[in-house]
Order: sequence, then structure tokens, then C-alpha cells
Amino acid sequence: MTKGPREQSFTDFFRTATSGFTPYGWQLQVAIDGLPDVLPIPTGLGKTETALAWAWRLLVDNQPEPLHLVVCLPMRSLGSVYFHHVACSGIQGEHIGNRGGTAGGDGGGRGE
Repeated sequence: MTKGPREQSFTDFFRTATSGFTPYGWQLQVAIDGLPDVLPIPTGLGKTETALAWAWRLLVDNQPEPLHLVVCLPMRSLGSVYFHHVACSGIQGEHIGNRGGTAGGDGGGRGE
């Protein structure tokens, strides 16, 4: 199946951000159609990278998206990987931030 220009643009963006991984079909669909109210995808199939679809729609594809997306992850290691993927996508400056806090914490990463 030949990809259209938008699909190819997101695929390239995704590959850059994830060090060469190709998006799953559902990730590509979310990038093209926008974020659904509910994302019923099983554990381990790339829901965290859905934020890349939001970033691509907002910053590359110029689609009307909310200016902020909050991603809450259960483990700091996931947060570090996620932050790395977004940073590698080329998004810079005010568009990204890594609070690194824990539940109940002050954002300083120690949860105290």
C-alpha cells in the first residue's frame, strides 16, 4: 500500500523520534485522524508514542490541536524514554518539558 504525503510525513517524523521504529497502523491512523476520546490499545503496543501523533499534527501538519498535552506515566524510566523520543523528533524550546516528578512530589524528581 502506497502512503500519501501526510502518512509519509508522520512515518518519517516517528522514525526520527524513535530511532528508526515504524509506527503501527493504529498510530498512523491517530496521526491522520486525531486523538480519540478513548484509546483501547493493549499494553506494550505503543500508546505512549501517541503523543508523537499529537506533536506532529500540531507542529508539522498544522492541524488544530490543543497547545498542551499532559502525559502521565507510571514509572520514571518510561518518562525518560518518552522525553528522549519527543526531543529526538526535533521539537524544541517551549513545546516540551520534563518535570521528572513523582506522584505527590514537588516536580523535583524525588517525591519529597
